Amino acid sequence: MKKIDAAGLVVRVRAIAPHSASGEVKVETIIENPTDAPRTFCDYHTPFEGIRNRIFVIRGADGGELEYQGMMAKRAPPDDEDYITLASGASRSATVDLRSAYDLSPGAYEVHFYGSGICGLPDSEPITIEVGP
Repeated sequence: MKKIDAAGLVVRVRAIAPHSASGEVKVETIIENPTDAPRTFCDYHTPFEGIRNRIFVIRGADGGELEYQGMMAKRAPPDDEDYITLASGASRSATVDLRSAYDLSPGAYEVHFYGSGICGLPDSEPITIEVGP
């Protein structure tokens, strides 16, 4: 079985506009390997499997965290095919619709990817997205 070795990987989130209250609210999560060696992470609890757990922290303009309303997947321990290895200098991305797991009304939100020990990835820096009417 593969092991997680995600030291030095960088996670970024990028908004894919436009965002409307009645449409999709898509974000792209990019994992980059700026290190000089291959790095491996598990795709559990990442956008590479969709939103199957609380993998984003979303805060409204008042600073309060939005409640995660999506599924909570429980799985067997990961197999080799559940790991992603990035070569030195490589990156990989996945796009998800935040509306599939969060109730987003019009307004500004701070969003960041929430890393975990399960995937081995760090948190991303927060971005601001604007959901229009």
